[in-house]
Amino acid sequence: MTPDGADADSDDDEVPSDNGQAAAGEADGDSDDDEVPTDRAPWSVEKADENANEGGFAILGDSDSDEYRADDNRGGDYASVTLNWMEQLVVARGLDFGKWGTWGGPRRTGFEYNWARSGARAADLVGQGQAAGVAQQIENGAVKYVYVHIGANDFHLRNGTYDEIYDGTLTDSEVAVKVAKVVRDITSAVDIVLAANPERIVVTLKGDPDLSLRVRAKYPDVAGRNRASKAIALVNEGLTRMAATRSQVTVYDLNEFAASLLDRVDATGNIEVGDELISLMEPGDEPHHAQLGDRSGHLGTVVSGLFANATFIGPFNQAEQLGIPMLTDAEILSHAGM
Repeated sequence: MTPDGADADSDDDEVPSDNGQAAAGEADGDSDDDEVPTDRAPWSVEKADENANEGGFAILGDSDSDEYRADDNRGGDYASVTLNWMEQLVVARGLDFGKWGTWGGPRRTGFEYNWARSGARAADLVGQGQAAGVAQQIENGAVKYVYVHIGANDFHLRNGTYDEIYDGTLTDSEVAVKVAKVVRDITSAVDIVLAANPERIVVTLKGDPDLSLRVRAKYPDVAGRNRASKAIALVNEGLTRMAATRSQVTVYDLNEFAASLLDRVDATGNIEVGDELISLMEPGDEPHHAQLGDRSGHLGTVVSGLFANATFIGPFNQAEQLGIPMLTDAEILSHAGM
């Protein structure tokens, strides 16, 4: 399991479930999933916490944040209990991600302030209009807080963007150009949003696939993995420097989330959540698996709930004192039908 996730360019395709990227939060892809959008939200939403709803929350990103219960229709036979991290925050905390509807453009069907699009890369935050769309919603007074979670498809194990660094296809100078472009693309998106003056932007740093035993088995050359890890670390260093010069920007390191999962793993590859054992070893749509059985190995409902606590609630509470209660194990298991 890694801090990464499993995105891989929905228009560039998905990452396989054994890629080691999904468990920590990056699992995009999506060309193979059925698209069965609906014109109404699939749950009744209760506004559970008044303080948490003082302003709307917008999302820029990829399939890790694109609604599971919309166009991508994840979970197979377990679809009704397959929710991503933000859907659980709507259900359990009533956070305002906008109205449910069909919007066209990168949002397709889903919540109005969720601009994340399966398959997006860093450049798509500007290229698809995600950043400009969120900026307009801030100017209109609908959105106050922004979450940016992107990068899986820029260093992915399926679409060749990890391999080209690992195997030396890219020269050192070409890797440097790639790193600089990813940082520049995310910075450009952040600055477009900042111009509209949001209260806070949380940006997740890129997770390192090398934390995954599966990745180490699939990519046995240590020098190659180190080369890819160095490139990812340089992206994170660039984003950290960017945030240091922008007072409204906070970064969260996905490697911290990965470490928190790995610290909980028992000898059989499970983590205990409440009274349930969740397997980090094998993917599957049945909710006792950390990753779904789709080709990208997106996070299952249980680990998505843990992801929401670590990467969204924690950083926003710390930066803005919003007082959003963490999802409890019991709530997360309930979302997963347990």
